[in-house]
Amino acid sequence: MRAVQVNDLARNCKKICDEAFAGTPILVARPKKENVILISESTYLDLVKVQEETRLHELGKVEREGDAPDHDEAMNKKRIYKKIANISAGFEIDGMPLSTKDIEALERILSGKTTAEEEISKVINTYKTTGIIED
Repeated sequence: MRAVQVNDLARNCKKICDEAFAGTPILVARPKKENVILISESTYLDLVKVQEETRLHELGKVEREGDAPDHDEAMNKKRIYKKIANISAGFEIDGMPLSTKDIEALERILSGKTTAEEEISKVINTYKTTGIIED
């Protein structure tokens, strides 16, 4: 991993992005320790895939070890995560990876905690608040 300052990134954006694309993660040091990591899209998609597989694996591990307090609940969660993984894989094929917020929204919808309409309404309200769309 290589570290750069924000002003270095601004001056040498193409070169630094090329390094990230070639596989070198870039730590962009920002004020107040609000640092970010610059990585290629393919690296990001690989990380998302590993994260989803890890969640599915952990859910399966709980189920196998009998640590789940409710077997039906564990099976339901496993079905939910499989649906999310399938949906996410479809979006990755189209080059649109799901964000953590997207996955959390899907979990809430598939588990019955909220409806798709409620989640869409939240997104629209966020866009209105930030001025991306108008009333």
